[in-house]
Amino acid sequence: MGEKFRTMTLAWANRNKREDVEAKWNEIVEHNFSLLYKIINWNIQNNIWLYRISSDMVPFADHEEWGYLWEDWCNNIKNYGVLGPVRKMVQEYIERRGRFTIHPGQFVSIGSASEVTRNNSIKNLEYHGQLFDLLGLPQDYSCPINIHLSNGKSGEKVVDDVYNSLSRLSPSVINRLVFENEQANYWTPKNINTHFPNTPITFDFHHYNLNPDNGMSVQEAVELAASTWPNNDPVQHYSEGRKSPTDPAHSDYIEAMPVTQYDVEVEAKMKEKSILLFISGKTDYAA
Repeated sequence: MGEKFRTMTLAWANRNKREDVEAKWNEIVEHNFSLLYKIINWNIQNNIWLYRISSDMVPFADHEEWGYLWEDWCNNIKNYGVLGPVRKMVQEYIERRGRFTIHPGQFVSIGSASEVTRNNSIKNLEYHGQLFDLLGLPQDYSCPINIHLSNGKSGEKVVDDVYNSLSRLSPSVINRLVFENEQANYWTPKNINTHFPNTPITFDFHHYNLNPDNGMSVQEAVELAASTWPNNDPVQHYSEGRKSPTDPAHSDYIEAMPVTQYDVEVEAKMKEKSILLFISGKTDYAA
């Protein structure tokens, strides 16, 4: 699809009149929900049944000064003229066995040494839960909110802060929250499971290639991560290094798909084209 989600920078908002910001913000949000409708419909038509919703759907949703725009939008019944068709499309997707995920940005760190960062992370996660609720998605791991624990260099030192943050999250978030193994340092599948046995693990193949658990094969790590998902199929991430298998940067396309029985989310710039070619049995990206 040629269209993209739109956003707005904080610098632009801060140097313009409030009424101009409000008008542009409302235009962007209406565009983004309308585009989400088109994307879900496109996924259905193309037999793609796992979709990551953009975290950039709503600018400034958790911002201290501008967050009122999102709050007012949610409370304004006229906006359900935009939201209603999207909710129906979401339900059709789910009924046809589709599922949704979302991946808050890297700045979300519920184990940060900074209390300010932890508080801001919780606020951002609550926005993601609210967005999923607004779309009519179930409050369970069928629609995961996926985050990195980060602070991998600190290892076990962050565990208490993570648990404190988890205790402050609403059911809308905690019932969907999953952790992803990281590409460096401490938070491998085994260490995540050791410290947080009640939180599902999104297994990332590329991250595990870069940062494996000692003495544990890929298949054993996949099985460990899969065992953490109660009553829902696990979600996995698959990507390939841009220049080599150990390049942390993702390639534009993928050359293979993992042999797995679980749901796979492809992370690549040209993921739609890659997926369609694999569905069709082709791998010629020039076609």
